[in-house]
Amino acid sequence: MEMLNWVHSTGAVLRSLWYYMAKLLGMWMEEFRGHLDVELNEVGRQQEASCIENLMLKGQVEALLQENIILKRAVGIQHERQKESEERNQELQHLKQMVTQYQSS
Repeated sequence: MEMLNWVHSTGAVLRSLWYYMAKLLGMWMEEFRGHLDVELNEVGRQQEASCIENLMLKGQVEALLQENIILKRAVGIQHERQKESEERNQELQHLKQMVTQYQSS
């Protein structure tokens, strides 16, 4: 009988231990989830900030590419005008030489 009482009381102690261990484990899991949520929220905020910065940089790159296209066109136009000016100067020099030749003849 004494052995039966001991087994019964030992079973009750073990059940109590399991109950408290489960309760502690549950509390630890809640705390862990809380920390994990905070860390995940911080990672989410960092990712969101990175995405916003990325979009801003893409917009700046697009603007720079458009400005580059405009500048290339402007340089091309300026180059053409410079060539035309040089051709007119050459033509003017040739005409001056012709006038000088006709005046001396």
